Amino acid sequence: MLFRSIQIENLKCGTMSLATATGLTLSGAYDVSINNVIFDNTVLHAVYVYCGDYGLLYATDANIKVHGIHNIKINNVTGVRVGYGIYVDMFRNLAPTPAKETCRNIVFENCSFRGNAPTNDARYGARIRYSDNITFKECVFDNFYQNAIISLSSNDNVFENCQFLNARVQAAVNWVPGETSSTPSTQNQFLNCLFKDSNQSSTASIADINLQWGGQNTIDNCRFDSPLATNNVRVEGSTNSSYDNFVTNNLIVSAPTASC
Repeated sequence: MLFRSIQIENLKCGTMSLATATGLTLSGAYDVSINNVIFDNTVLHAVYVYCGDYGLLYATDANIKVHGIHNIKINNVTGVRVGYGIYVDMFRNLAPTPAKETCRNIVFENCSFRGNAPTNDARYGARIRYSDNITFKECVFDNFYQNAIISLSSNDNVFENCQFLNARVQAAVNWVPGETSSTPSTQNQFLNCLFKDSNQSSTASIADINLQWGGQNTIDNCRFDSPLATNNVRVEGSTNSSYDNFVTNNLIVSAPTASC
C-alpha cells in the first residue's frame, strides 16, 4: 500500500514509556509534509523513514522493493532526549541487491534533536543508509554518541547551515564498524556548518569529521571549535584518486592536535 499527499501539523507528543517507541514512521509514502511537531522524552527514534512498505513486514523482498519513499518535506520538528533524531534507511537491509526505489528527495529544515547521552540509547542525531538526495537545512544535532552518519552507498546528501554540538565522539562520519570499502558514500556535502565541542568522552584519536573510504565529499566554509578532538577532519582508507575529498574555506577556532 502506498500513501500520498499526507500533511501533519502542530502536534506535541509527550513521554513514551516503550523502549522502542518511534515518534514518526514513514514508509511507502510520497508527497508528505510534516510541520511543527515536538517529541519530548524517551523516544527511541524521533523520525524514522523507510524505503519499502513497513506494512509488508512478512512479504517477499520482491514486493517490498517496488515501494520507494520520496518527496518528503519535514520542517520545524523537535526531538528532546531521544535515541535517534532521524533515521533514513532502506527497509530490511535489501542491499546488495538494489531496490527499484530508494529513499530520496527528502528535506529536513529547521529541525532540532537533542540526545540523552551518555546513555547507550543516544546513538545518532541523523543516520542515512542506502539513501540519496537527503537535505538538511538549519538543523541542530546535540549530545548524541555520533551526531551524524552517512553510510553504505548513500550519495549526494547535503547538510547546510547545520550545527553539530557536544558529540560524545565524532560529530560526523561516513563509516561504522562492519561496513566495507565496497559500499562507499560519495558526493556528500557539509556547507556552512558548525562543529563544536566534539569528543565529550575524551576518547583517543577522534576527529570532528571522519571520512573513510568514501570520496568526492565536500566540506566548505565550516567552523570547527572542538578542543577535545584529535583532528578537525580525518580522511583515510582510500588510495583511489576518484575518491578525492574537498576541504575548503573552513575556520578553525580552537585547534586540536592536528587540524586535518
